[in-house]
Amino acid sequence: MEGITDVIATSEFGTMSLGELIDNPNSRIQAFMVVHQGEVVFETYPGMPRDAQHIWSSTAKTISGLLVHQLAEEGLIDLDAKVSDYLDFTAGGPIGEVSVADVLNMRSGIDFVENQANRTNPEHPVSYAFAAGLSERGVAAGESLKEIVVGIEASEPPGTVYGYSTFNTQSLVYLIEEVTQKPWDVVVSERIWQQACMGNDGLVGLSPRGKALGGGIFAATMEDFARYALLYTPSLEVVADAPVVSEDYFDNLTASVMPETYSVGDMGPRMIATFCAQGSPVGNAYQWDAVFADGDLYKSGLLGQGLYVSPETDTAVLWFSATWQNAHPGTAYARAIVNDLFRD
Repeated sequence: MEGITDVIATSEFGTMSLGELIDNPNSRIQAFMVVHQGEVVFETYPGMPRDAQHIWSSTAKTISGLLVHQLAEEGLIDLDAKVSDYLDFTAGGPIGEVSVADVLNMRSGIDFVENQANRTNPEHPVSYAFAAGLSERGVAAGESLKEIVVGIEASEPPGTVYGYSTFNTQSLVYLIEEVTQKPWDVVVSERIWQQACMGNDGLVGLSPRGKALGGGIFAATMEDFARYALLYTPSLEVVADAPVVSEDYFDNLTASVMPETYSVGDMGPRMIATFCAQGSPVGNAYQWDAVFADGDLYKSGLLGQGLYVSPETDTAVLWFSATWQNAHPGTAYARAIVNDLFRD
């Protein structure tokens, strides 16, 4: 489609067109795709084979957000219940006293906020939790990821600050496994992967203790990434025979947005600043980093992955990247593409 590479936005690398960004070696864009009304209108693979599987990083967090909503719809999870009502191992720990809703919406108040400073500080809980989850096989086992998460203290009252963290999501992974009595990957396969008739397998990383790292160590092809994105659009019938994402999902997601908690902390203000030229988000919910007043949704992933869905315009913009120091150069372009080319 003409015009997509001409869209201009501003990122860490300055103000330039999308075409210039893709050609910029510092962006390390591996693949970029735009889907409109169920059809691929733009795709490019400057850094990877078209059929290769690429890590989704934290864009995969939205999978657990969707699964928790589905299980809540079915009465298997009460979002107002405490985490310890489902996960016995959290009883007595701060995370156990938090509601499922606050974990789902990244408002747990636990001191495992994930940012570049905490990830690179060996004394911070985020740093050693990552080490526990991602250490090499054969290394002497220390504390398990569960033990670390349960032992981390609260830094804010629950429900007051958008505190982005993979370990909120990992708690949801344990919750999904507990209430379904199935491994996380099996639940994903049954409820999402098979329903969307994915063309290839998805790959999920395991901790040294064999636990699914559903908070982001997940990989699949760009084609299947797009099929997943389409589940959130009016063109879902292109990939699925029946809705996987219900209308209640969008209603409840919107109702979960709390603007007053979004403008404090680390991630919310960053999202507001990134999108300000195109209309800033009003909050976060259901593991999405940015929820806009027009219903658009955005989720970022470590090292520059991106998933932007616009149900109103029936559009999805998605990309894979491998940036240094967790730069996210593609982020602002997604909303600019939707606003400039597809929104009346």
